[in-house]
Amino acid sequence: MSACPDGTCNPACEDCNNCADCACDPCTEYCDGTGVCQPSCGNGTCDPACENCFNCPMDCGCEICTEICDMGICRLTCGDGACDPNCEDCTNCPVDCHCDTCSEICVAGSCVSTCGDGICDVSCEDCGSCPADCHCDDGVDCTNDTCEAGVCVYTPNDAKCADDGDPCTDDVCDATSGCIHPENSVCGACCIHSEIDGGCQDRVPPSDCTGDPQLTHFPGETCLEIEARGDCLEHTGACCDEDTFGGCEVLTESACTCKKCVFHKDEACADVVCVHKAIPTMSQWGLAVLTLLLLIGAKVYFGRRQVDVA
Repeated sequence: MSACPDGTCNPACEDCNNCADCACDPCTEYCDGTGVCQPSCGNGTCDPACENCFNCPMDCGCEICTEICDMGICRLTCGDGACDPNCEDCTNCPVDCHCDTCSEICVAGSCVSTCGDGICDVSCEDCGSCPADCHCDDGVDCTNDTCEAGVCVYTPNDAKCADDGDPCTDDVCDATSGCIHPENSVCGACCIHSEIDGGCQDRVPPSDCTGDPQLTHFPGETCLEIEARGDCLEHTGACCDEDTFGGCEVLTESACTCKKCVFHKDEACADVVCVHKAIPTMSQWGLAVLTLLLLIGAKVYFGRRQVDVA
């Protein structure tokens, strides 16, 4: 007959309840009411002295969503580089579920696009990716504002500029200033080849300098330029010499240079009245003095003749 304890568990008559030789493993077992050692893992209580997530995941299991068992130790999954959408988001685990720093912000755990907030962030938004915030508009009414490959392009469109009604200007769109009306090369100097009405007029459209053999149009040039090279006669007119015995003749203005000459531009001599200086006349006092002098002279003359006769 064996004695307890003798260091040996006799299962025929000994168990964990009546004999220390049949004691259960204090770390992994417990003795139930029937004297049978049962595994302690699964009893709902994690004994940290001998149980962990590896040898007893039933009692020491890690949080399914946010932890993993690493060599018996529960470690957070946040930071493993993978965003688990079932339990992680940009609020509780921004390191794995981070939003695009340029185009998104985290709102209540969800990444929300910044496009549409009214601010164009040029570091990550453009007219292609976010036209709502980065729409193309240069403020110039006559340009076509388009987005090409994320870049705003502003193309001048002359058709958007109204006609200013001047045939000597072009109606064009400047990308900076808007509609402008610079001088064109269609208009030019109109030379009138005539002895009387000869001359030149600037900024004349071709339609107003045709139909007469005396007219010659010089597109894009000025009267000063064509007259300098002798392509147009100098302007002529009636040159009146207002001297007493002066006359009138058709000359160029530069040739009408006498002291008392007056130039009448684009006029013929028959069309002007030349005012000539009259011969000076004496006043009544002058006539009286002259008469007195004549009488005195006559008296002296006849007095001398009488003396000579005697």
